[in-house]
Amino acid sequence: MNTINEQSPLAYGNVQLPLAGKKGLITGVANDKSIAYAVAKAIRALGGEIALTYQNDKTAKYTQPLAEALGAKLFLKLDVTEEGSLE
Repeated sequence: MNTINEQSPLAYGNVQLPLAGKKGLITGVANDKSIAYAVAKAIRALGGEIALTYQNDKTAKYTQPLAEALGAKLFLKLDVTEEGSLE
């Protein structure tokens, strides 16, 4: 049975955002079915800010619309096989 007790913020419509003011870097978003995308959505729903990465120009065209839909603050290329990519 799902009930909301009186001490719960949900009982008064005052839902707090536990990740408000927090920032996260999300890697591995390939499409809207990927686990990384679900994680990014959850972080945003809980008030967190996110930055998304893409591996190369080919993947950027698929992931940029997802980054925009999520309101990602940054959308950057990250390929760990390229030296200097993490700097």
